[in-house]
Amino acid sequence: MPMMAASKSKSESKKTDEQPVSTLPDDHLSLFSRTLRHILQQDRLETSRLAQTLQVTENTIYRWLNGRSDPRPANLRALLDALPEHRSELGKAIRQTFPGMLDEPLEQKRELSKEVYRQILKAIAELSIDQGQLRSLVQQLFNDMAQILDPQMRGLVLTYATVMPPQADGYIHTLREVFTCGSHPWPAHYDDRVFLGRTTLAGNAVMDMRSYTWHDLDEERVLVEVDDHERSACACPVTRFGQIGGVLVISSTIPELFSEAESCSIVEEAAHLLAMTLRESDLYASSLLRLAPMPSLGWQRKRINSILVERTNACMRTFGLSLHDAELRVVQEMEREFEEEGQLQIKQHQVSSPA
Repeated sequence: MPMMAASKSKSESKKTDEQPVSTLPDDHLSLFSRTLRHILQQDRLETSRLAQTLQVTENTIYRWLNGRSDPRPANLRALLDALPEHRSELGKAIRQTFPGMLDEPLEQKRELSKEVYRQILKAIAELSIDQGQLRSLVQQLFNDMAQILDPQMRGLVLTYATVMPPQADGYIHTLREVFTCGSHPWPAHYDDRVFLGRTTLAGNAVMDMRSYTWHDLDEERVLVEVDDHERSACACPVTRFGQIGGVLVISSTIPELFSEAESCSIVEEAAHLLAMTLRESDLYASSLLRLAPMPSLGWQRKRINSILVERTNACMRTFGLSLHDAELRVVQEMEREFEEEGQLQIKQHQVSSPA
């Protein structure tokens, strides 16, 4: 099971110990990195102030200093405003390192469309929202986020999962995907909806009842499983009145997409909108959460694809249940079986991993 690093959203994240000193000599860095390094002179207080002004993490500033990533056009302009006494020197370095970048038009204000709010208000007025309406809403959210977060269409996927009902012990053990929407290299939709446990970013966000982000360059360590093509992600719990209903996860092929507070706030806004569609019966007290480790996502998709339909049909014939009730019964059985497999995979991983 692949494991990677996760961190809390910018508003919750801690400072890390990454240092702005690169292992590369200055002559191997761009003029921009060398100039910014000279301006900051390893001053942690000034670096912290600059990160807060630009609404990025300190790690992002250090990556610019070390040449590990490049700022977006909006951040380059903001740097000039944040360091006015160095505007001439820094502007020259930016223009040489990123020709034409300062001349690109400013991005429009990034926000979800009025259509999403219209659908939500309509559902509230009608006091109900069916699966078709919810699917339409999730698709609209994905379309908006793709335009806002991924205008160059490098790859984005939205996952909306709800908590499973409590098991016999009275506790909630997993979440289960309800809808997914993706763009290349991800499929448009996943039909084999997997269970999400405590080894996922979604599970961490739900258990702590706060947003979490993950970057493949991040230094803060919370072990989570990473899906195919994923290089960064933001998971936000879907809550209402302090109770949990599910989680919204946005994954991207862009390594540092969620290092900016604005990107995270868009995901949080979408999660708040989804929370408005929840019924009272969809909500559970956070004290009931006892998320278990589940099998790897790839293992689950293969297994679900091979057995779900066959077992559901058998359950309908045996017990005379409707399709909905039969699938619900089979899904609950599979949840318990997968939990046992998840525990086994964890033990195997511990045995095979070096001390």
